[in-house]
Amino acid sequence: MTDEEILAEIGRVLSSSETKISKRARLVGLHILEKGYATASAIRRSLTRAEHVWQAKSELNVLIPVSSEEREPDTHEVMYKFDLDKIRSSGIVLQQADQARTLTAKQRREIEAKYNNQCVFCHTQGAKLQVEHLIPFGISGNENGMDWLALACPSCNRRKGYACKHQCPNWSKSDAEVCKRCFWGSPDDYDHVATKPQILVLETFSDSSEIEAFKQARSKLSSREALLKFSIHS
Repeated sequence: MTDEEILAEIGRVLSSSETKISKRARLVGLHILEKGYATASAIRRSLTRAEHVWQAKSELNVLIPVSSEEREPDTHEVMYKFDLDKIRSSGIVLQQADQARTLTAKQRREIEAKYNNQCVFCHTQGAKLQVEHLIPFGISGNENGMDWLALACPSCNRRKGYACKHQCPNWSKSDAEVCKRCFWGSPDDYDHVATKPQILVLETFSDSSEIEAFKQARSKLSSREALLKFSIHS
């Protein structure tokens, strides 16, 4: 495919009502298509907050490869461009859709019921819980279906994303079986954290009696010791 053919196909994908993509991601895509790249300041007025540019880029990247390797010469901001080299080598403009972003309302309710509307990692409730791939989409796509979708609070979701992409050597190897034995892939049954033999505890106390009990334990012990003692006697 030539660059002209790729850009024409991207335009068709972004203009199609059948393409499942958020308004903000479509806006960023059309901006890149028109200007050649997008930066946070260039489209800030069109979005609620500037940081949504990064989120929109991530959403767009699920469907159409986007690169962020260059910086704008004058402002030094990250420049988001369509990754024409990747598209050209694969011959595919529209990538496999991310199931976590295209769930029906019924499927979302099923996942919420399965996890008791709690973050699968820290068990917090009340946050704006997000549907997350336990095995990263970048490693296995939707190969594992609904069984490997869970709820995560924004904080744990960000922490998981950073750990998987920047701390885990399996990110480059893309072995889904390794992910299945990781805390971030199976928090109730795992033997490592990002390939390191560790135990990771992320716990949120919401009940008033639990909060008071933990406070009393922590007044005499370190946070680690208090958590261990609290867990044993709970």
